[in-house]
Amino acid sequence: MRRQVPAGSFRTARGFLLPALLLAALLPSLASAKSKCFPREGNCVSVTVNGTAAVAMKKKERRELRRYEKASSYVDDASMRIPGAVTGALEVIPSVTPGGESWFGGNVCSEVAVVPLQQVSLEVEQKLGTTNSVRIGGQAAVTQRLELQSNELPPGAYLLRVTLRGSDNWDRATVFLEVD
Repeated sequence: MRRQVPAGSFRTARGFLLPALLLAALLPSLASAKSKCFPREGNCVSVTVNGTAAVAMKKKERRELRRYEKASSYVDDASMRIPGAVTGALEVIPSVTPGGESWFGGNVCSEVAVVPLQQVSLEVEQKLGTTNSVRIGGQAAVTQRLELQSNELPPGAYLLRVTLRGSDNWDRATVFLEVD
């Protein structure tokens, strides 16, 4: 059966077809960044501690890390480790992995949380602040956190929870390290 199509409908089809083709051309690059970063398991975060880059943990190493399960619920999140023991003052340098830039967008900032896995005495100071992402009665919520007074850690096992936040998205890596 033949159907008559009004002349103006071809313009509509062409007007739709060009943007659809452009979108189809862009999707592979957007999809690859999204699929790599979306689980938010640190796939788009690289971490260097005192000049040593974090490497992926092997299954055996992850099994061995289970001995610390009672110390922290974050042990299951650890997917990277710093090879060898770290000494001296910690210099943690987080960065975006190649190909992850589109995931984060602009204004990428980092935050590093230290989670001891053994009984250690850390010198910390309580800090009060506010967060604009949560409002209570129209006002920014007050936050409380403990900040290390020094970047030297006592000997022991630790997790570093390294979070990168950009204007569009975020990702977090959990890194195991031992300090001598």
